[in-house]
Amino acid sequence: MHYDFGSPDNQETLVEDILTHKWENNRLSFQIHWNDGDITWETYKTCKDLQALDEYLQLLGVKEPSELPRRSVSP
Repeated sequence: MHYDFGSPDNQETLVEDILTHKWENNRLSFQIHWNDGDITWETYKTCKDLQALDEYLQLLGVKEPSELPRRSVSP
């Protein structure tokens, strides 16, 4: 059932920041904190062009996503 909570249909959901990352069988995913409060896991392909990814890499002191540690790390 659909409920109308009064939010506009065209309201844009933006990335607040990247919280952490994980590797699964050489696949990289990022935990994303959205401006609406949601937190989801997204693939590298989804995140590769985000400014938040550049900031996350800088915080962890790496230049390329492939250099990220194989264990989850929070900046």
